[in-house]
Amino acid sequence: MPVTSGSRPTWPSASVRRAIGPLTRAANMAGIAPPVAAFLPHEGCLVTRFVVGRPVTAEELRDPYMLAQVATSIRMVHNGPRFPSSFSAHAIVREYHRETVARGGAVPPAYETALVVADRIAAALTGPEHRPVPCHNDLLTANFIDDGSRVRIIDWEYAGMGDRYFDLGNLSVNNGFDEADDE
Repeated sequence: MPVTSGSRPTWPSASVRRAIGPLTRAANMAGIAPPVAAFLPHEGCLVTRFVVGRPVTAEELRDPYMLAQVATSIRMVHNGPRFPSSFSAHAIVREYHRETVARGGAVPPAYETALVVADRIAAALTGPEHRPVPCHNDLLTANFIDDGSRVRIIDWEYAGMGDRYFDLGNLSVNNGFDEADDE
């Protein structure tokens, strides 16, 4: 459901609310997400079928067997059907900045410097290995469910066509991986 401030939705954005159903359906077609039971795009309401299973813990995620299961699921996403929306971490940062300023929030002093560095990084991410592929973009441990036969991924509101290396970096940072885990 959307988060609101007065009558104005704050998150997710209208475009995300409209896309979450089709994104989850596409991820389900890839064999990763649960089936969609109901979707009301104008309300931003998505109901999926219950996934019988258990959450994957941060400790389990470092186990080579479980990490291989997670990698298989992520690979299925990256190789799955095209998603109906795109995702750019660089664009999201700018969107959050605009929203913060519009609501009178304080922007950290290092924002402009960080943005310059981020723009240089974005400019360097070229070539065929950076072509957009379906990505989840929110690979927190809490979004992995082990159903006994494979690892399912839930919570698709940040999903979209994006850079697979952002998705993998997201997995690493969100789960506190070290270099050995990344390898």
